[in-house]
Amino acid sequence: MSKRYFEPLDEDGSYYNGWAAIIATGVDYIGTEMDLGLTWRFAPNTAFDLQGAYLKVGHALDTAEVLNGVHTRRTANDGYLMAARVRLAF
Repeated sequence: MSKRYFEPLDEDGSYYNGWAAIIATGVDYIGTEMDLGLTWRFAPNTAFDLQGAYLKVGHALDTAEVLNGVHTRRTANDGYLMAARVRLAF
């Protein structure tokens, strides 16, 4: 039996069953994440941080449910994050 990088580390049954259901579908590509950060020290003891992240999702994050007796599939959307802060050190 080959080990996959996302296999659970403990023997918690509910956690393992969730991953087993994902593995059974044959879809195991969660996505690719890209991160970028910048720090600008524009004064003594002061810094400006700018961070961004983007997740190109795979089919493992798609969902499905039954609505009014109709099986409905939903495609996962890509995710992104942007954050900025000013840090002061005293």
